[in-house]
Amino acid sequence: MTFFNTFLKNDSGAITVDWVVLTAAVAGIGMAVVIAISSGTNDATVNINDDLNNAATNTSIVGAITGTAAATTGAAAQFLADAGGNIHNATHLMYDAAPAGFSYTSNIDNGSGNPIYTDGGINGAENYSIGGETIATTDYTAAGNTYTYDYTYLGNL
Repeated sequence: MTFFNTFLKNDSGAITVDWVVLTAAVAGIGMAVVIAISSGTNDATVNINDDLNNAATNTSIVGAITGTAAATTGAAAQFLADAGGNIHNATHLMYDAAPAGFSYTSNIDNGSGNPIYTDGGINGAENYSIGGETIATTDYTAAGNTYTYDYTYLGNL
């Protein structure tokens, strides 16, 4: 009987039970919190991903801001189509398509819808190459021609 009384009075292992119960409670609360917020964060992640994908291909945002009317014909429209509607990729295609001795100016001719390339005045007066034709910059502006920055122009297509 003394062994049994000693066993009942011994509480040295009780702290282990307390820690097991507390740890289980903390783990349970943590799981409950994760379950409660996981659907909300998943929805937010999906919405952000959709917004980023739409922004990459949405060309109407710039057009809505500027209100500039743009032609839907010309090489710029074709570059945009070739780039899958992505304005950034279309500008890279226009850079790559520069005629020999010319570089892309980041501008589109409003009349023809073609990208404007410049020779930078390396051979004297600066010249533009527009739609395969070379024209002096002074003649271009004197004829009343106008151009629009490529992101703005392409945003209006």
